Amino acid sequence: MYDISQKNEAIRELQKYLRTIEGGRTEPSSVTVDGIYGDNTRRAVREYQARAGMPITGITDRKTWDGIYLEHLRVLDSAPIGLFVFPLFPANYSILPGSGGAPVRFLKLILAELTQYYDFAPIPDSDIYDKETEDAVRFFQSINGLDVTGALDNETRNRLVSEYNRIIARDNG
Repeated sequence: MYDISQKNEAIRELQKYLRTIEGGRTEPSSVTVDGIYGDNTRRAVREYQARAGMPITGITDRKTWDGIYLEHLRVLDSAPIGLFVFPLFPANYSILPGSGGAPVRFLKLILAELTQYYDFAPIPDSDIYDKETEDAVRFFQSINGLDVTGALDNETRNRLVSEYNRIIARDNG
């Protein structure tokens, strides 16, 4: 048998699942994660039961719980996953000419993608921050009003990623 704190924790879990499901359907969720099986939780359970072809009771029996949990997992699996390829901290972090590794590879992929919009020389495919990469970064910095250092600092990284996202959204929108 559950004690009251275990019951409230189970309700909080249910509410988290319902919020995930509603968010996955791009609806603002009115379910509050408070551990209280109130009107909004009951409404969300009834809506789930209706979509799932279950009897609409508003009661979370085992079959309803399992179905909500599985739909919650499906929503999580279908959501885009953010990928942070450039370090965000510390504030004075930068990638310098001669550096290597995955962050440089991603920088070069973004620069290569932007060559169709900016007058960069071709960017060699490697994970080394070479002269061509430095020149492209300097050019990008100069036309975007940034300090022209040739290093990928946080400000340059943010502007570069914003520009890349803007162009991708425009081309795919």
